[in-house]
Amino acid sequence: MKYKSNKKQVVDRMKKANNNVLEAIGKAGEGYVKLLSPVDTGALRDSISYNVDDKSVYVGSTLTSEDYPVIVEKGSNAQAAQPYIHPGINKNLSQLKKIAESNYKL
Repeated sequence: MKYKSNKKQVVDRMKKANNNVLEAIGKAGEGYVKLLSPVDTGALRDSISYNVDDKSVYVGSTLTSEDYPVIVEKGSNAQAAQPYIHPGINKNLSQLKKIAESNYKL
């Protein structure tokens, strides 16, 4: 009997499955956040996107040169907070868990 390792194939499939889960969560999270984002000109809503790395998903605004997304989420002295990122994700955690479970396939 000869031993043959399939470790490389298994690790590759696990990485691919992990990436599929993160992408699915990112797409769904982006949608949930966009639904709750306040709309004036639509620029904030249109700037909401997601990004994934090996282990995490980041959902937020791509308006990096402006403080506006943070001011809307957290508020300021002149403007009341209108949270959209935090509740967009936290109110949908059970749905995001289901999405993760259904997309993790080797």
